[in-house]
Amino acid sequence: MPQEFISANRESIVSRASQRADGRVWPSRAISEFEHGAPLFLQHLEQTLRLHLPDTASGADAISETAMRHGAELFAAGFTLSQVVHDYGDICQAITALAEACRPAVTVQEFQLLNRCLDTAIVAAVTEHARITALQRTAHKTEHLGRAAHELRDLLNTSLLAFRL
Repeated sequence: MPQEFISANRESIVSRASQRADGRVWPSRAISEFEHGAPLFLQHLEQTLRLHLPDTASGADAISETAMRHGAELFAAGFTLSQVVHDYGDICQAITALAEACRPAVTVQEFQLLNRCLDTAIVAAVTEHARITALQRTAHKTEHLGRAAHELRDLLNTSLLAFRL
């Protein structure tokens, strides 16, 4: 069962994912990248797999919620969208490499379930990161337009005063 494999090897998976991130040429790895988000994600992944929830809306929601929080945390920490995608890819590759080395008994259906969870997580994290990025850009544009309008109003008032004089 994938959940038992993940539970028994959580630290090794995080370590392997961290090593993969260290070996990246680009995007570079931030120091705190795997210390909080990856273990929390693996814990939620394990719980979801244990309950066989990915096939249900509540299972997909649980994985998505965790991944969205992780995507928001990575955004707040200054991570790029590329780093978010690579983080989940590193976790997926670490699970696959460790499974290949250990050869656990996993059925095709269980492996498909694991992949569906990972795909859902990647989509949710990327979507949340992109949503926050878009909101921030909109806020910056609004602020910029407000400053421009203020400057134009000042110039127009100065022009009108000069004209009246």
